[in-house]
Amino acid sequence: VRVVHELFSAAMWQLFDNASKYALKDTDINIEADIDTEPKKLMISMVSVSIDEDEEERIFLENYRGRNVGNSDGTGIGMFIARKALKLMKASISVKNNGFSCEMAGIRYSRHTFTIQFDS
Repeated sequence: VRVVHELFSAAMWQLFDNASKYALKDTDINIEADIDTEPKKLMISMVSVSIDEDEEERIFLENYRGRNVGNSDGTGIGMFIARKALKLMKASISVKNNGFSCEMAGIRYSRHTFTIQFDS
């Protein structure tokens, strides 16, 4: 996979910045790469503030903040920047909610997988 270092770094920084804000504390962030098939994929999975199914595309819109983030830090620009940077490299990013995990302090958490797909 060939990447433009600055664009890929910007996308990854945004993704991990969001993970640091919204992932459930003291849980793992798993990173997997599927390099044996086409298209190549990088998957980042974590338990984080729930992204409802109807928001899975909207979180990539400029200035959109997920409805479950409450008063936590954030501007609604990070995932927009990540998708834009990846798109400039002919890559894409998506998120899938893999199901409810738990609720703590009134905040719903689910297991999510962010998938970055690199077009050939």
